[in-house]
Amino acid sequence: MAEENEAPFVCFHEGDQCMAITEVGSRKSTSEAIAAGLAVVDGGATKTLASVHALEAIQDGNLQKYQNDRVIHVDPSNRPSFGFGNSSRDTCCSTTTLQVTADSKPGHLTIHTLDRGTGPVLLSVETLRTLGAVVDFQEDLICFRSLDKIESFRLKGLAQVTN
Repeated sequence: MAEENEAPFVCFHEGDQCMAITEVGSRKSTSEAIAAGLAVVDGGATKTLASVHALEAIQDGNLQKYQNDRVIHVDPSNRPSFGFGNSSRDTCCSTTTLQVTADSKPGHLTIHTLDRGTGPVLLSVETLRTLGAVVDFQEDLICFRSLDKIESFRLKGLAQVTN
């Protein structure tokens, strides 16, 4: 049996909070995390990207919560190509800009979208830098200094990554 890997998940927004936090130890499979509109904090990703499947799950959640999918713009001409850790390469089908709320402030998130696979949203180094993210892996905490220099959020448990 192959060893199961784990990755931290955090939610984009809940009410006026940037990240929804639950108690440590709550676990979700990757598919459950995607269905819940959660994203992987990926310090190796140069740009934020997601599968169409993951983006549709976020849109569905936004429709239920806001009666609006919160899609600002879809640009089918912005199709960057990315290399992945398994030596594969793929070209995005579009780039989507979503309306988000962080610390009661409106904002947007740019997500490059892949039309193959069902991978989760990968929050990139670029996005984490914009948020002023400081991650404490020992305590599973993250602070977004651009939003609040003091408040830290607990990462939403460790999800089992399945292939």
